[in-house]
Amino acid sequence: MSFLDDLLDFGAGALDSVGEHADWLFGQPDQSTNPQIKPQANHPQADAQGNPVTRPQGQPVAAFPPWMVYAGAGLGAVTVLLLLMMAIKER
Repeated sequence: MSFLDDLLDFGAGALDSVGEHADWLFGQPDQSTNPQIKPQANHPQADAQGNPVTRPQGQPVAAFPPWMVYAGAGLGAVTVLLLLMMAIKER
């Protein structure tokens, strides 16, 4: 088991030996709190009672807007009616 522990700890000391002299290599992250410079995290909103505002759960998201579904159904119905009319006319 100690061999496995050695493998898991391999290279762990390398980061410790780098120390604080590697700032030129990795650069300084921008820790600005100015929203004009860096976008801020979205904080949860609360309603008047202090409850967190979330999106409704369990409601399916429509893949297509309703008007597209209605238009497709209408075009399908018109196509079926035209095919029926052509079939009846040939008799």
